[in-house]
Amino acid sequence: MQEYNDGTLGKSWQENFVSTTIATASDYLARIAKVRSAMVAKQVDATLLSVGHDLPYLSGYFAMPLERLTMLVIPQNGEVVMVVPRLEVPRVVPQPGVFSIVAWGETEDPVAIVAKLLPSARKIAIGDQMWARFLVELLTKINGATFVRAVDVVGSLRMSKDASEIAALQAAGCRCRPSCSTAAFWPDTSHWPHRSPGVC
Repeated sequence: MQEYNDGTLGKSWQENFVSTTIATASDYLARIAKVRSAMVAKQVDATLLSVGHDLPYLSGYFAMPLERLTMLVIPQNGEVVMVVPRLEVPRVVPQPGVFSIVAWGETEDPVAIVAKLLPSARKIAIGDQMWARFLVELLTKINGATFVRAVDVVGSLRMSKDASEIAALQAAGCRCRPSCSTAAFWPDTSHWPHRSPGVC
């Protein structure tokens, strides 16, 4: 197991993709703080997020839906850790101060690595999109734990958009505007009361 904490990893193809979220380390820290508050309210000791939309929402990283485990481990207290295949580490845009990266190799058991990060967790929220086989393996490695859905922790928080998400929606709306060659055929929607903030 190799840990990367210095934030010096090179930028990747995800820079252009992730830049559409216009999120900063402060945004991710604020979102994680809200998740932790929800965890306290629901008596959840840890939240585990794999593939799906919650992972990039809290870290900026879009994990590929592969059979190799990528997991963001958010304890109620302590350091947030992203467990990721070593081959995929270059795809992760580092977020120093938000999470550390623990890379696992082909001969290592990533589920065991995750379990070691949760020595005293008794109620664990699991991301809805995580592969079932990883949950089955976790059941054998974390004795006495109860597993619940992470949507009950993260879902309601994502319904209220922060400034970075609004900016991302605006940017996406601008990119979806028709080209100059077809603009004349589109109606002027500026006076519509339901006009999207993303339409420039």
